[in-house]
Order: sequence, then structure tokens, then C-alpha cells
Amino acid sequence: MSSSGRGHVAGPLAAYGEGFREHLLGQGYSWGSAAHQIHLMAHLSRWLEAQGLVPVSAG
Repeated sequence: MSSSGRGHVAGPLAAYGEGFREHLLGQGYSWGSAAHQIHLMAHLSRWLEAQGLVPVSAG
């Protein structure tokens, strides 16, 4: 479970979940709005995993 207690990203996007949450909160998102975005990220991560896809670093 995440440090905020709201949501958890597993799968190929797991390494990005906490950083994304911190970025959202730093941009002024409320805890609830950030949790909703993390929920969507978790859904996308599950979909990527089901499709056998992985994120590619742009750098």
C-alpha cells in the first residue's frame, strides 16, 4: 500500500506510482483527486500487463 494509504499501482507502472502521486500533490491536487488519478494509473498498468506491454523510457 502507498504511503498515503490510497491506492496502489502494481505491474509495469508500479515504479512510477509514488512519484506521480507526489507530483500531483505538489501541483496542488487534493488527496482525493490524486487518489483518483492513481486509480486510473493502476487500471492502465493492469491493462498494459494483460496486453504484455511495458513502458519505454523516453530518454
